[in-house]
Amino acid sequence: MAPLHNPLVAEYGFPSTIPPLPQSDELDPVVRATVHSRRPDGVDLSATTQNGSAVTIRLTSVAPGVVRVELDPASMDRIDRPHVRLAHPPADTPTVSLEPAAPGHARLVTEFISVDVDLDPFRIAFNDVDGRTLLAQDPRPTDVTGRLAAPTFGVSRADGKVVASHDTFVCEPDEHFYGFGEKFTNFDKRGQWLEMWNYDAHGVNSERAYKNVPFFLSSRNYGVFVDSVTPIRFDMAATNFATFSVVVPDTALDYYVIAGANPMEVIRRYSDLVGKPILPPKWAFGLWVSSGFTADSAEATVARARELREHEVPSSVLHLDCYWQKFGRWSDLDWDSDAYPDPERTLAEIKSLGFRVCLWINPYIGIESPRFRLAAERGWFLRKPDGGVHVLQLWGGSHPEVAILDLTHPDAVAWFQSRLRELLRMGADVFKTDFGEGIPFDAIANDRSTGEQLYSRGNRSGGVAGRSYG
Repeated sequence: MAPLHNPLVAEYGFPSTIPPLPQSDELDPVVRATVHSRRPDGVDLSATTQNGSAVTIRLTSVAPGVVRVELDPASMDRIDRPHVRLAHPPADTPTVSLEPAAPGHARLVTEFISVDVDLDPFRIAFNDVDGRTLLAQDPRPTDVTGRLAAPTFGVSRADGKVVASHDTFVCEPDEHFYGFGEKFTNFDKRGQWLEMWNYDAHGVNSERAYKNVPFFLSSRNYGVFVDSVTPIRFDMAATNFATFSVVVPDTALDYYVIAGANPMEVIRRYSDLVGKPILPPKWAFGLWVSSGFTADSAEATVARARELREHEVPSSVLHLDCYWQKFGRWSDLDWDSDAYPDPERTLAEIKSLGFRVCLWINPYIGIESPRFRLAAERGWFLRKPDGGVHVLQLWGGSHPEVAILDLTHPDAVAWFQSRLRELLRMGADVFKTDFGEGIPFDAIANDRSTGEQLYSRGNRSGGVAGRSYG
């Protein structure tokens, strides 16, 4: 893979870089299966891998046009870790029929999608309502030497334990892919290697991104959602132009194939599966004008608001970035009294001009803040393995070191919420919840979670705490 930075230029040392893929010493694909049991919504298969291990494969019709595929090597030695699931299939699932097929084959049929299974050698293909193949596994993508050239449907082991699960599909010559969340690379993701890992990207010029989503849409009118919060890798015909692959560094593989008559229908069915966002108020759809990452003051903020109105620039929200707080203390949620001596008056003046006010916050507190010592004494920060407060440089050198608020600590959450309530009382309308992705893996939280576990939960705690303020 190409480097994510110029190799001749020193890279900013982000504290939570993506964990490397496990060094596997055994690739063990599924090679054959038998029908174990039928269900009203699908079928369970008893399968065997290349080395003779038993695995369970479950195919389920969870919603119109949506089929779930689960590979769970339940009987294998594996590294146990909790599985956090993001999809919420409806309680009422479509009935499927298991139609008669030729010996060695099985066929599941629903109203909007059908699934053909070759039992020996094993292979799954998904078809649309007209019988056209949308997506098919590639069970033997080999190179000129006959070796496997991609991680096929199955698992990988290291020292006898399952460390990853994966699948590989045929990539049609004219096929294109879109999605994966906030990615700054070419819109068509064909030919790219994509990593589902949240970074402080320090710009919009690389594959790194704040918001990664393990869902993509194909130009052939299907989508795939991989339900895992682990650092998934997608090889979208980057290393092999004839295939694309997904690698999940986990012991179970769980993904959904979503068919539709057009891209909009695929996206609608995907959003039905994972949930839709809350509709924000009407003013949130207007123009937001930010102070940017520059020093600010009450006088400058009010002048900016007046200038926008004088020039009749249609805008709804005035955003105050970091500098409403004192430099070196970000983000203790205290106003910089030198720059904003009377914040309530400043906010009232801005709002009299018809603006809503947004304040920037993050879940860190700078070591120069008076609140740092209080929070440290009360155990409100993530800690190092030796019990000390985890103090880090999370600003690339542009701000003093900070500690990370432990949002698994009930008292820390209560304090955080009380501070947000006070800012709302003063006149703030909304908060920009920034950062949160710089959790070191060796950090220990109040609930005994490790930093890696917190990171894998998707950096959601800050948002949950913020949404709960009142």
